[in-house]
Amino acid sequence: MSIPGDNTSKALPVESVQMVGIDLDGTLLRTDNRISAATVAAVKQAHERGIQVILASARPPRTTIKFYKQLGLNNLQINHNGALIFDPQNQNIFHHQALEYDLATQVLHLIKRTAPNLKIGVEVVDTLYTNRPQNYSDSSHISGRGSPGSLDDIQNQSVTKIFVTGQTTILSELQATLADRLAGQIEFAISHLRLLQVVAAGVDKAPALARVAKHYGISQPRVAAIGDAPNDLGMMDWAGLAIAVNNAWQDVRKAANFLVPSNDQDGVAQALAKYVLS
Repeated sequence: MSIPGDNTSKALPVESVQMVGIDLDGTLLRTDNRISAATVAAVKQAHERGIQVILASARPPRTTIKFYKQLGLNNLQINHNGALIFDPQNQNIFHHQALEYDLATQVLHLIKRTAPNLKIGVEVVDTLYTNRPQNYSDSSHISGRGSPGSLDDIQNQSVTKIFVTGQTTILSELQATLADRLAGQIEFAISHLRLLQVVAAGVDKAPALARVAKHYGISQPRVAAIGDAPNDLGMMDWAGLAIAVNNAWQDVRKAANFLVPSNDQDGVAQALAKYVLS
């Protein structure tokens, strides 16, 4: 059963949806980081009907590929909050909007100076570098495979994303410092209270989803987006139909045309059934 949000007047007739962007953590994935059988079936049904199902995540490709395969998809996916559009079928980069090396170096310098004890991660497309490689041995959500490299291994490379983990108060102070010193040069992506992600200016799931829609010849009013966190707000605002799972942050719930049950209650499956497949 859907729960009307605050923007139901924006909602489209269900038959007009031709593409849907779906966030992973907190949305498509249950709390145990698995996809329910009902959700797998709903996604596969949408895909078989010719609807483009686009995974849109903050994750790197190496930790989304198993879900892509499980769902039987064969199209583009969005990674790193929109900094990367990737084709898992042939391992090709469709679009990459990165932080230039000099700018990334400035960000890292400010992080180390402002909050020297934070765990730092740097993603270069699909390779992870960190200041504490040993701490990621059991974090498949971040590392995905193999051992991360050291930050010292990054030499004159553009950087896809920089992220730091720590207490919310420290991250808030760090975000304020970075925003002040590098205004207009970077963007922040928030998907978890204890995680701050830094990407290049202009990076967001919204322009990435728009780029993918254009590639497939689908107009904005015929795109739906499903999410739960602040880093989903852009694509939900851009899409013709915005749906939030019931466990979403309050701002995300308010931005949605409709609310569906939580990620642990097959919310995505119910969203697809009611607004895409009906």
